[in-house]
Amino acid sequence: MARWALIRGNTVATIIDQEVEPAIGGTWVDVTGLHVGPGFTYDGGTFTAPAATVSLTQREFIQRFTAAEREALENKAQTGTQGVKDKIAAFKTYIQTGGRVELNDDYIIAAVMQMEAAGVIAAGRAAVILA
Repeated sequence: MARWALIRGNTVATIIDQEVEPAIGGTWVDVTGLHVGPGFTYDGGTFTAPAATVSLTQREFIQRFTAAEREALENKAQTGTQGVKDKIAAFKTYIQTGGRVELNDDYIIAAVMQMEAAGVIAAGRAAVILA
């Protein structure tokens, strides 16, 4: 049995096990014997594994903040400018809607970095929270 990877753009979209190259549309590459899966990138000759994703429950993510940081965030949500209140509300909604929080998510990274820049969390804490 052969193993085929469907390439979309430069990324493996799916894997199919069958003897012959699938006839359905797209670019198929024989990956028999290779450890390749969806999310791998392909440059025309080499497959590269996706970066590891750390996925946390909402509670696990919030627990990465100290009690003082969580309280400071809540304080800003109550007393900050309307723009600050909107950003905090959007952040809370974002982490509540996905079920899990991916630490390599661009929005999560930017929001935590903004918290550090605004002094809600101490210098250097963003890297610790996102590690």
